[in-house]
Amino acid sequence: MPPATEAEIEGLKNSIDVDLPKEFWDLLRFSNGGEGDIPLAPLIFKLDEIQEIIGLKNDEFYKSEFPNLLFFGGNGGLEMIAFDLRKKPYSVVMIDPIGGEESVIEIAPNITEFIKAIGLEYKDART
Repeated sequence: MPPATEAEIEGLKNSIDVDLPKEFWDLLRFSNGGEGDIPLAPLIFKLDEIQEIIGLKNDEFYKSEFPNLLFFGGNGGLEMIAFDLRKKPYSVVMIDPIGGEESVIEIAPNITEFIKAIGLEYKDART
């Protein structure tokens, strides 16, 4: 996808109350949305466009059920990808919103490690 504009990035910054790492903003400057392989669960990563991120941040269900998560993507199916805001540096987690907070699984210790994996294919250890 085309990169996010600085106006779009500022709009997202103004709509959230957390200071996200520079690498995340750089990712959005590279691509405002997109989809590809990732060798981490859930094996496909769909980066949400900024307007989708803002929409989820303002959604009453997600605000009440997941106040410590900031969603920014998923796999295009049930699993969603989010920052875990409970401690810094923010880890990247996968969650099945239907399964609730009990389904949270850390998939990367920080956004830097997560970004390094984008575009890489999962290699099954059995092959």
